[in-house]
Amino acid sequence: MGQAFGLSRIFVVGPWEHDRQSCGTRGIQAVRGVGLLRVSALLALLPLLGCFGGSSGPPRVTIQGTVLYDGKPVEDGEIAFHPAEGSNAPPTSTVIKEGSYEVGGRFGIAPGTYRVEIKSFREAPPAPSPDGIERPTGSGFETREQLLPAKFNSASEIEPIVVPPDEDPVFQDFDLRM
Repeated sequence: MGQAFGLSRIFVVGPWEHDRQSCGTRGIQAVRGVGLLRVSALLALLPLLGCFGGSSGPPRVTIQGTVLYDGKPVEDGEIAFHPAEGSNAPPTSTVIKEGSYEVGGRFGIAPGTYRVEIKSFREAPPAPSPDGIERPTGSGFETREQLLPAKFNSASEIEPIVVPPDEDPVFQDFDLRM
């Protein structure tokens, strides 16, 4: 049997098996050819190889702005940026709190053209339970009710936005009117 990556064999001995090297312990009994130092060095090098958080895909920029509906800030909502047809940019979304949104860093938006969907929510009273027991407000069974018409979200008529590659951050405000 050949060696790969400097590793030879690993012997695993369960509670039903014993060998001369077990010394009365169970689980992994002997690891030959791999020292603790080698394993530690390999684990220390993994981030340098791009295994953890390496950047893949297009560069991302921060996008931020305000969202108004009929002149008032959207207090609790969500904004989603869907890449235009034929674009290979990934979609991005974030929450709207007190009329503002911001998404950046590795979750930012890639340069390109996007269709925008905006939702606004308010907390609705808890739905009655199937067994007829009334659920009090604050019981954790509340639902959020969507407030905006479909023309701002699922059937969005919001003008698509263009995110240029040389601008960071991008400021984009939305003033939604009926």
